[in-house]
Formats: sequence, structure tokens, C-alpha cells
Amino acid sequence: MIKLVVESETAAVRTAQTLIERTREEITDQSSQRQLINLIESIIIYKLPQKSREEIEAMFELSDLKQTRVYQEALAEGEEQGLERGLERGLERGLQEGERLVVENLLRVRFGELDPEIQAIISRILQLSPEEFTPLLLHCSKQELLNQFGNCQ
Repeated sequence: MIKLVVESETAAVRTAQTLIERTREEITDQSSQRQLINLIESIIIYKLPQKSREEIEAMFELSDLKQTRVYQEALAEGEEQGLERGLERGLERGLQEGERLVVENLLRVRFGELDPEIQAIISRILQLSPEEFTPLLLHCSKQELLNQFGNCQ
């Protein structure tokens, strides 16, 4: 097993194949057999990071690589990171949409229905922080807002 860690990639693959065959032949306890094969697979996965799961499965005639602890842990970690990123993006989009609604509502309250000129400047207004755009929306006239945000090309 130690040789597997220190050998070259090519030699490690041959050694791993031999170890997996011997494990299947010599270890009768299914739990022990699975644990040993998981250990061999884990070493090979870390030894051959450039290989895909399918390539490793084919190399060792394994069809249940997805069941290994290493694969399951990597999958769980990937799912967790994906979920975190998704939540962050969702929260960010939700906040942006909330700010857009605040700006639109303030403009409606001040000027009635939003005409195309006002709609055209909303995205520029949203480039400001809420602390910056709120006083402008409350105190500037429609023409002042159009002058300030309408001529930015």
C-alpha cells in the first residue's frame, strides 16, 4: 500500500490494479473489502488528479466509484459550495430588485406613472447607494433628475 503512494503514476496504476484484484480474492468480509478498495481508490484519485471519474473507473473496472467515501465527500463539498454561491447570488439579485422597486415606487409617488424618460434613468440612479439616491428622489424635481441622470452617456 505504501508503494502505491510513492510510485510513479504508471506503476501506481498497475500496483492499484493488483491490490484491488488481491483484495477481491483474499478478503471475504465485504465491509473490510470495500474499505480497502476505497482506500486504494482514494490514493489513485489523489495521485491522478487530471483523470476523470470515468477514466479511473475504466482503468480499474470499477462501476461504483460514485459510492466511495472520497467521491461522496467531494460531491457533498461541491454541492455545498454551489449552494452557497447560489444563495449569495440570489440574495444579491433580490437586494438589487428590492432597490429597483424602492426607486420606482418613490418616483411613482412623486411624479405619477413612470414615463419612458424616467424609466430610462432608473438604472443610472441605481448605481448610487440607497443613502445617495433616496434624498435625490425625495427632493429633486423630475427635470433635475432628468438633467442629472439623463445626459450620462
